[in-house]
Amino acid sequence: MSVPKFSDLTISNYSERSVVVRGNTQKYKEDLKMLGGKYNSRLRDESSDTGRTPGWIFMKSKEEDIKNFIRNGQRLSSERSGSSEYSSGGMDRIERLFVTCNRLTAISQKLLSNQEKIISLLKDMDLVIEEEGNELLPVKEKEEVVVPVKHKRLLR
Repeated sequence: MSVPKFSDLTISNYSERSVVVRGNTQKYKEDLKMLGGKYNSRLRDESSDTGRTPGWIFMKSKEEDIKNFIRNGQRLSSERSGSSEYSSGGMDRIERLFVTCNRLTAISQKLLSNQEKIISLLKDMDLVIEEEGNELLPVKEKEEVVVPVKHKRLLR
């Protein structure tokens, strides 16, 4: 196994649904944010004197991405200063949007690969009546017939 490039970071299980990154995380703050982490200064830690230590909490599904980040030592964001565009977080937002676009592309490709299954499910649920070219036509809503109610006259 190769030596981690960011050896000052450690990853461990935190719960059955999350992992935690601890160590000297200050210089990797932006990278850990981009990976989807949330900083918490009081995470549970039985090995510390106080029972609480700071760290970055992640969903378990991000574990491989985090391990690759630590192992490869490749920064996701470069240290930028001086420029107002960078210091205001403008570039970080652009980078996060780029990552989000890549994720949406992957999701749409999965949807396209399962298109036949999805269409048949929609037809089973009466949400689609027919296909016209590449377009799905929705079921027309049934018009409800409203019967006016004659109110009885109140007697005093």
